[in-house]
Amino acid sequence: MHGITRKAVSASAVLSIVALAVVASAFARTDGSTAAFAQSAACENPKIGFMGPITGDAAFIGKEQLGFSKYAIRRLGKGKVGLVEGDTQLDPAQASTVGARFHANLDILAVVGPAGSQEVLAVAPIFKKGQRLPFISGSATRTSLTNGSIPSFFRVVPNDSVQSPTTARYIRQILKAKDVFIVDDQTAYSRPLANGVQANLKAGGI
Repeated sequence: MHGITRKAVSASAVLSIVALAVVASAFARTDGSTAAFAQSAACENPKIGFMGPITGDAAFIGKEQLGFSKYAIRRLGKGKVGLVEGDTQLDPAQASTVGARFHANLDILAVVGPAGSQEVLAVAPIFKKGQRLPFISGSATRTSLTNGSIPSFFRVVPNDSVQSPTTARYIRQILKAKDVFIVDDQTAYSRPLANGVQANLKAGGI
């Protein structure tokens, strides 16, 4: 299971950086009269920001996403796009600090991350200012993040409303479990996912 999770994180990290190029160009095309577009067009040293837990308990996620982001920058940026790193430690307060720094840096045109749903919620008010920074996560799964309230946020990972029934279906149909004990560490990631799995299992008679 651990290996599968790491592969999924790796794939989503690559997709994030590729999707950012599309998102950034789309933002520029849709409103060429905005100050954000003028700033982007005039930028002589374009960069993409990376937000993730480079240190701390969840560093394995951040380091892997950062590594693939660097790889994609080398492959796709062709020396014309830089990468600015921001260590959030999967902490909303730290994410806000990094987010404010990124928003103030006019060379940063888009952001990969943050990694966690709680971090996305923390930086959303900052990145909403002027709609200057599109940002995209490869691991934030809270369903409500893409309900339209954060128009500049995107993701390349299934949300909890998809993951929960899929997990429950696997437990029922593949594992054929009759009794299930759900361990929930009460993090912003685990709560909605665990609640969704529990509800789906109960609906299936478990």
